[in-house]
Amino acid sequence: RRIIEVRMAQHEPAKTTIELSPGDLKKTPLLTLVPNFGALVIRSRPSQAVVRLNGVLQAERTPLTVPKLEAGPHNVELELANHHLLQETIFVGRGGTTERTLKLRPNFGTVALRVEHEGAPLDDVVVHLLSHGQTKTVAGVARFDGVPSGPRGVRVRDPLYGARSLELEVRDGETTAQTVTLEARYTELTVQIAGDVPGSLTVAGRPIKAGVKTKLPAGQAQ
Repeated sequence: RRIIEVRMAQHEPAKTTIELSPGDLKKTPLLTLVPNFGALVIRSRPSQAVVRLNGVLQAERTPLTVPKLEAGPHNVELELANHHLLQETIFVGRGGTTERTLKLRPNFGTVALRVEHEGAPLDDVVVHLLSHGQTKTVAGVARFDGVPSGPRGVRVRDPLYGARSLELEVRDGETTAQTVTLEARYTELTVQIAGDVPGSLTVAGRPIKAGVKTKLPAGQAQ
């Protein structure tokens, strides 16, 4: 009795047993070699993520195709700027193609602040998002995109409506919306000038027109 074993790279060994007598000439049964590898296709949303397969950096980014990979579990890491690192174990089957689409979670969010007074939107109000930058309101709204997740301080200020500070929590992939109400910190002034006086008129450094009601910051002014 003899055991015959056939081996081939990336295939499972095939074995058979035959009985041999002196002087015998026998043909072995047909041995089928079963591949112990498969193909792996990795896609990501968003695409163009850096891929590490079993700790080895791959030359291409997602979508990535590995035509021959040993069957069994494999560790996959995807890395993309402004997204959390994704780690996944993928099982590759024998003789087929395993396809996986992995969704990356952003590590940033959006902040949208509506600034108003008595329900009316305020334009050109300076909104400072700490550690991120500042902008002015348009149609009463200040918007910040790509804000790293976590607690963020906000300061809103306007010479006619004062200032307010608040804390926001920015969450992954979400829009944090907040309404900020400011109180009036101004007085309305109308300057009447008798006769035709040449030159310009300024109050508190602001040019104004005679006979026109003008909003000015409350307090003393020259």
